[in-house]
Amino acid sequence: PEPAWTEARELVRRTAEERGWHLEPDSPALDRACDAAAVVLSMDVPELVPLLGVYADAAERLAEQEVATVLTMGEQADIVRGVVVGTVLGEELLAALRLLAQRSVTLKLLQPIDAHPAKADHDEAEPGHAPHETPGQDDAPDEPAAP
Repeated sequence: PEPAWTEARELVRRTAEERGWHLEPDSPALDRACDAAAVVLSMDVPELVPLLGVYADAAERLAEQEVATVLTMGEQADIVRGVVVGTVLGEELLAALRLLAQRSVTLKLLQPIDAHPAKADHDEAEPGHAPHETPGQDDAPDEPAAP
């Protein structure tokens, strides 16, 4: 194996060990995690390496909830169905929700600071009125324009 992959495998193993996880050495999930970590290591972005622990913590919390939920499904066939459906759809849902959250957090963190707070206060609407609406203005819906 390449040096980055060997280092990644040790990093993933150590991360799992810190959490008391049981690892199967021939697990495809272990190989997938090592492949991803190896790319991070080989791309020379050391700032991302500590995120492995963040991902592991989030994955563990999610796994605890998922397993606890499917174990309440009763019969073994229902539990198996819950595991399969939850795993397949959960991966898609998690990836999509992560993208939505990243966009939201990015917008929040990069939002420009309002340099004119007094102007913002002035532009606020009076209760029951839209901004820049004249109080007492006709609240009836606009009539459609004549053809």
